Amino acid sequence: MNTQYRIKENHSYAMTNIARIGIHKQMGDQWAIFTKKFTVKSLPTFAATRFSSVGVCGLYINGEFIATDTGRYAGRVSYAECTSRIRLGENEIKLVLGGHYYQTANDEMRKRRGTQFSVVAAELHLEGEDKLSLVTDESWCCESDDGQTKPQVISAVTKNEYDRMWLSAALWKEDRPTAIPPEVAEVAEGYVEYVSKPKKTHAYPSEILYTNMERVGDDLVSVEPRSHVMYRFDKLYCGYSEIICDAEEDGEVELRFDYTTSPDDLEFETPNHNISAKRLTLKAPVKKGENRLFFIHRRAAMFVKVLFNVKVTLHSFGFRLDLINHDTQGYFHSSDPLLDKMWEVGKYTIHITKHQEYESCPRNEMKYFSGDGILAALIDAYAFGDGDLTVSSLSYTEMGSNVGLIHDVMQKNVGLWEYPAWRIVHAYNHYFYFNDTHLVREHFDEFARCLDWMIGKAAPSGLIYQYPTFSGAFCNTNSSTDYTQSPDRLGEKPHVNALYYKSLLCMAEFADIVGDERGDLWREMAKQVKSAINARLWSEKDGAYLDTYSPTYIPQDGNALCVLFGIAEGDRANTVFQTLRKTNWTPFGST
Repeated sequence: MNTQYRIKENHSYAMTNIARIGIHKQMGDQWAIFTKKFTVKSLPTFAATRFSSVGVCGLYINGEFIATDTGRYAGRVSYAECTSRIRLGENEIKLVLGGHYYQTANDEMRKRRGTQFSVVAAELHLEGEDKLSLVTDESWCCESDDGQTKPQVISAVTKNEYDRMWLSAALWKEDRPTAIPPEVAEVAEGYVEYVSKPKKTHAYPSEILYTNMERVGDDLVSVEPRSHVMYRFDKLYCGYSEIICDAEEDGEVELRFDYTTSPDDLEFETPNHNISAKRLTLKAPVKKGENRLFFIHRRAAMFVKVLFNVKVTLHSFGFRLDLINHDTQGYFHSSDPLLDKMWEVGKYTIHITKHQEYESCPRNEMKYFSGDGILAALIDAYAFGDGDLTVSSLSYTEMGSNVGLIHDVMQKNVGLWEYPAWRIVHAYNHYFYFNDTHLVREHFDEFARCLDWMIGKAAPSGLIYQYPTFSGAFCNTNSSTDYTQSPDRLGEKPHVNALYYKSLLCMAEFADIVGDERGDLWREMAKQVKSAINARLWSEKDGAYLDTYSPTYIPQDGNALCVLFGIAEGDRANTVFQTLRKTNWTPFGST
């Protein structure tokens, strides 16, 4: 890791001019509409909004729906592009704020206190000849179901919060060129040339597979009332679609995306249409005259079909690969071309697969799987020196086993039991690589609740005994006892208990940072857990750690974690490696 990349301690409470405006009232329909009019003298080249709410909020520009914030994730900021919705002259931005929190715990608190807080903070930014930044403040108009006509200014977004959360806003981040350390440039042959190559900002199709449009120079011109073109890229890309075209009249454009090896299932009119591709379809209005359309919804595709319901001259279509300019740490370059190629292929693969953890799940499914995200975060740290998206993703506070949060330590019957541990270890990895004590202080209570829940599940032996979870009105067995996805993997398991041990150590260090006196207690408990794992789960005959309920096979996950976390040491660790290679390996790698 490049140790120059460190998040500095930031206890600054400097404020931005973005106010949180909202309503505070008794029970009722609980809605309010905030509006602001603004004038533009020239159309922007790019326009986007950022906003965050407590309570459900819909954002509209000139009466057209742009995006919504469910209010489910504290600290999460919604980002939406709206360039084509801005018009010359007077415009209006509208925030429709509802009361429902989408969180059971918050709804219960609201009922107890008998009052409701609904809050939203927003920023509209326009780029072009006339730059404009419009933010929520007391000057906005308000219309509420209880007759309120002025917004209440609740608080302001701090500068620290804006830098850490608003600028990330779950946006994708690619390579980021930075200054080359002199000591590296001196010893690495070809390194300067490698890192100085211009960054690829766009990807364009490599060929047109078919179209009913006429080629005129570099353009495609409609000859029929409805036009279409099927593009193919040289490989799979993730990006934001851009279209430049001239339309003869107002109409609509539709984009269909496919990341398979064949585009046949993009023909939705056929019986074999691709349901996933249909869900990924994007549509946008085109206006008579020149159109420069940019879609904030990131998509992965090798094939893209573009369809117009009006006659157009299509100048270009492509993917913008990045939305934010930023610095990066971490490069790889060697004198071996094969190693260099392996690095580039690996980096490309990582960028494609990270899309799910940082974009698809958080923004589309409204989830963040901390057990999966920990891998994407480690890759981000090792390969690119980045931790911003980890911070914004760990800000998710929605209830549910996927995020790993525990809101009620007495709730024992929860699936994906190891996810609270993964969340703690996930946060610890981020702290370890970026020295981000701010995140530790901000979320310490949440992490401690996760650990308290695990401690409450421990048996007198000191280990967690995993029993089946049940769900449904008739208590049907739920297979998701943990992410091994098997109802048969029960009992005292090296997999879950190794994570329990690691969580205790991580939280002990967090306790030292925040000054919590439980640090020494957690360290002592970790020693007891380590001792119990080695005494109860180790099989000298098998040379591995085994599940107590089904000790008939060698669990690779638990044994690997025991070595990684230092539970197995010295000769025992070497024995684990030998056993795994003997029982779980093929000539092509691990089973």
